[in-house]
Amino acid sequence: MNISSTAVKRPISTIMVVMVAVFFGLMSLYRLPIDLMPDITFPTLTVVTSYDDASPEEVERLVTIPMERSLAIISGIETINSTSSRGSSVIRLSFAWGTDLDVAANDIRDRLDRAMRFLPDGVDRPQLRKFDISAFPILILGASAPMDPATLRHIAEEEVASRLERIAGVAGVEVWGGRERQINVVVDPVALESYDLNLQHIQRAIEDANRTHSFGEIQRGDYAFSLRSPTALRSLEDITGIIVARRGDNPVRLHQVASVEETYAKQSRITRINGEPGVRLAVRKQDGTNTVAVARLVKEEIESINRLFPQMQVVSIIDTSTYIERSIANISFSMMYGGSLAVLVLLFFLRDFRSTLVVATAIPVSLIATFVPVYFAGLSLNLMTLGGLALGIGMMVDNSIVVQENINYLRRTPPWDSRQTASLGASQVAAAIVASTLTTLVIFLPMFFTEGMAGIMFRQMAYVVTFALACSLVMALTLVPVLNRQGNTMAANATGPVGGFLYRIFESWQNGYNWLLHRAVQHSFVVFAIVAVLFFVAINLAGQMGREFVPQADENGVRVQLEMAQGTRLSVLDEEVRKLESRLTELIPEARASMTRVDDSGRAEVRVAVVPAGQRDRSSIDIAADLRRQLPSSPGITVRTRPEQGLFILRMGATQDSDNLEIVIRGHDTSQLEYWGEIIEEELGQIAGITDVRQSQFTSSVETHLRINRERASQLGVQLDDITRTVRAGMDGYQVSLFREDGRETSIYLVYRGDEPRTPGDIGNLRVHRERGDPVVLRELIALETGEGPHQISRRNQQRFLSLWANTAGRDLGSVGADVEQMLTNLPMPAEYTVAVESDYQEQQKAFRELITMIGLAILLVYMILAALYESLRAPLVVMVSVPMAFIGAIFALWITGSTLNMQSLIGMMMLAGIVVNNSILIVDRAMRLQRKHQMGSQQAALEAAMRRFRPVIMTTLTTMLALAPLAIGVGEGSEAQAPMARAVVGGLLSSTVISLFVVPIVYHWILGKRDQDTARS
Repeated sequence: MNISSTAVKRPISTIMVVMVAVFFGLMSLYRLPIDLMPDITFPTLTVVTSYDDASPEEVERLVTIPMERSLAIISGIETINSTSSRGSSVIRLSFAWGTDLDVAANDIRDRLDRAMRFLPDGVDRPQLRKFDISAFPILILGASAPMDPATLRHIAEEEVASRLERIAGVAGVEVWGGRERQINVVVDPVALESYDLNLQHIQRAIEDANRTHSFGEIQRGDYAFSLRSPTALRSLEDITGIIVARRGDNPVRLHQVASVEETYAKQSRITRINGEPGVRLAVRKQDGTNTVAVARLVKEEIESINRLFPQMQVVSIIDTSTYIERSIANISFSMMYGGSLAVLVLLFFLRDFRSTLVVATAIPVSLIATFVPVYFAGLSLNLMTLGGLALGIGMMVDNSIVVQENINYLRRTPPWDSRQTASLGASQVAAAIVASTLTTLVIFLPMFFTEGMAGIMFRQMAYVVTFALACSLVMALTLVPVLNRQGNTMAANATGPVGGFLYRIFESWQNGYNWLLHRAVQHSFVVFAIVAVLFFVAINLAGQMGREFVPQADENGVRVQLEMAQGTRLSVLDEEVRKLESRLTELIPEARASMTRVDDSGRAEVRVAVVPAGQRDRSSIDIAADLRRQLPSSPGITVRTRPEQGLFILRMGATQDSDNLEIVIRGHDTSQLEYWGEIIEEELGQIAGITDVRQSQFTSSVETHLRINRERASQLGVQLDDITRTVRAGMDGYQVSLFREDGRETSIYLVYRGDEPRTPGDIGNLRVHRERGDPVVLRELIALETGEGPHQISRRNQQRFLSLWANTAGRDLGSVGADVEQMLTNLPMPAEYTVAVESDYQEQQKAFRELITMIGLAILLVYMILAALYESLRAPLVVMVSVPMAFIGAIFALWITGSTLNMQSLIGMMMLAGIVVNNSILIVDRAMRLQRKHQMGSQQAALEAAMRRFRPVIMTTLTTMLALAPLAIGVGEGSEAQAPMARAVVGGLLSSTVISLFVVPIVYHWILGKRDQDTARS
């Protein structure tokens, strides 16, 4: 007894089981989280260490190198990248995919504990951080108001951020911009000298007055109370009244030697929202939560905040949830439209509503039931899983079509019993549809063993397609026979004028195919010559097609970066940025909002959010290209433009930067790295398609070195700490304490009165206190020299390197990368220096190699499955002949639609290896049955089987193609991720079906005809 017979005999039980599957499927769908991409933890850990005021070279020598040596012995590390900058060391450890990061983190902590013994005093304890997709902000907000910038920042931190962080699912809110309050104790040097005091006296007095002491507990009856001495500083007036020293019986208070001013901290960065001073807030969600739901709650809270603070306006600048919602909605609509088209095809071929309804029922039932294993597998609704459903929706109905067609065929041969034909119709084709399903599923097996981004991203799609096809197979063998249990003759025959008309149309197709098939058999060599020509043309086109890592996507925004020389004053840089903002207002009428970030590194960025794609004529890629022409760089100013891209997350495995190309020069001499960097940068400018060339760091910057004459200072009785404090107070001041008021902490800085010195003479005129005698002019103790020092030192695998970054425009990444590699091979670089192309290009090459290997392995697995099913080594060759026929159509479809070869299109080609053999299986399975049952010859059996299976082959092909058609057209946001894959599948199905209907019968006779001859001779 088989499953179909059992289902037909127990229809109520079968229907109840199906309803349970649907019920739990709907529950699972409701509980599935929604996100843009699968939740991925990249195999990367970062160690951040602070060493205040140390130069980049000191950080490298004293911190980075010792820690690199200690960490390098940890197993599983593939790459060690480090950056040494002023006061900071950042070491990024990249592990092999599949590494247990918790175990790796424990190993790192152990090595860091050992390394701490060899680090200099003053180095902070290293911090270990994990790189996770969920660390990216789901919302970037901008707050602006006509108020004091420090108050605005305070409201943003204490009111806005704190309210948002209380929302379920929000991990944290980062506040950036505005101004921070600072209390300056402005010292009068003359008054200080008159009381024979120095800066240390003032610093110690402020620290003592602001210190809180705890003395333990005191007993009072049955209770114990803590005894403490609170700070004496409750207001600015308290600060001015601090006793610094006593001269005789008279106290010297702070206001006698200094004034206390409430001001702003030195500004090192500027933020503007829509051209107005503002604050940026980045909202990050908790791992595993629903991005869309969390973002919706955040936006609802923003509306409440705007009502609560009418003088302040909080707006959304970047909102990933809207892109996710529109992307998922577009794919969902594509699935719905595709399913509807598939049903229309069924109605056209089956010519009666009952049979169509039976087969069409398999689509929603299989689809909903699929969500049960998706939920228990811990997956989310994202572009990959929905793409898997969209790709599977056409294939879901294939098995049901074959079963329904066979049931209808049996009913056309009276006498027939509805229960018997329902059971027998499913049983007869069970082996064929199981084989076809297995061949489709087996192509995803290599994905589960593939490392890197290709395997990680598409593994979820493989899960979903596997679940969907498994559900559709079960429904075809159980639900379809049950729904046919009460069949009638009307369902088996075309009646009425519409049915007769459709019958005549299909009959003409059948007769035309019959005539062409016999001609093809008679002229088989001509057929194969035509196929060979098409195949070689397709190969030639594939060689000319563009190649890229992932398809370009439109995420409704552009970024414009402006760069000036290192050391450029913030005010000078900001003046140029304001001009840029004004120009962008004119050049981007599609702008919805903008956010500007300027910092003292010499770089600034303006992010412009534009209206949704349906409300504008230009894509963000076109806008960026236009801006690139309209905003050329000028002497001393470099402008770079690029679009926001929704699929950037697919590239994060290669790099955390957003540019397409990285050229890495390795060596030990910084000056030589800079020299070759300049040469390569100039050469890159000559390659067509390369834009936005920049170095990843400023290799050197002008510095002023202060050298202390220690011997002279000792002779004059001047402490080195007094010299340091004097210079720092004469420059920007230095922090001595924190003032706490109403829950706010404000830094207290000690500074000298007067204009901030900006020349060597101003610094030399400062006077420093000494132990005995009058103060000494600083120029007697110091020397100021101008020199160069690295602004940042980058190392990779314990070797210094310099990176050049670039984007591509107008050409595909593959061809540009090949040109760059050719240029680099011609450079006369010394042997001790190496150069290579990395970033997206490197990841693309790696992914392509893996995917091509996966395609070959998938084809081999399909052959092995067929060989096992047929118990023959030759019969599977007949079926496999359809695979190269599919590549012809896939390449032509990609070429006609202007698509590139990328990860998505290659995955589509890999899927074709398992999909296109299904039609050939139907023909071969039928031919072998005819030979066994009716003792037909191989050629006659092949022709008879091809004509008999013409109808289900055309039906399954058209339903799959039309189900994928909306996705292949690629209309709407998010379609970029799946369109190349769908186009490859649609094109491959079309070519494989058309060609295989003629080639498979011919090859069947060629390969299996010899077996007939051997049998006849024996």
